[in-house]
Amino acid sequence: QPQQQQLLSELEADPKLVYHCGLSPRRLPELVENNPTVATETLLRLMSSAHITEYLQMLVNMPMSLHSMEVVNRLTTAVEL
Repeated sequence: QPQQQQLLSELEADPKLVYHCGLSPRRLPELVENNPTVATETLLRLMSSAHITEYLQMLVNMPMSLHSMEVVNRLTTAVEL
């Protein structure tokens, strides 16, 4: 929990950090399952990225789980459609 909070604080302080953390669309499902809060915050910071479509496609194509639904729900409430 403290590590998660520190990471979220770092992302808040430096939104471009998300581009340097090594997360690829292929690895997104693993992050979603292991830490949906960090996955959501990461995706929110990638919304202006040229590659956001790839990340979102991975999210919607991954097996449905409580965590994947949580991430989708948080994204839809946080992003203006």
